[in-house]
Amino acid sequence: MSCLNDAQVYARQLLPKRHGYPLWVPEPYGNSVSYRTKGVRIGDVGYVTEDGAFETLFNVRASPSDPINYRGVPEGFEQVRIPPEDIFHISNFHPPEGIVTSANMKKRAVNLELSVPEIP
Repeated sequence: MSCLNDAQVYARQLLPKRHGYPLWVPEPYGNSVSYRTKGVRIGDVGYVTEDGAFETLFNVRASPSDPINYRGVPEGFEQVRIPPEDIFHISNFHPPEGIVTSANMKKRAVNLELSVPEIP
């Protein structure tokens, strides 16, 4: 039996929700200043690190000279151009205070009223 780290357990629990790959470290990560300030972008090619972060290798929508491609691009690389009207943004797909849990978790609310006698 293999021993899973926290990032792997987290991903396995949330993958069935089908909301993308769950990153244990969702914050911008890596050596690229461009990536750390902008985060993951459409066209990023990379891998999920052992600690659950996304490490960008290059971006297919950016030119080879773009700072996000500081590591270089594959031989024969051709920039992919996607018209802005072909990119859909769903605002508040998950509301700011929304909760996404694995199938085993349930949210319960409890209302409680309490009265305390006055102490003279």
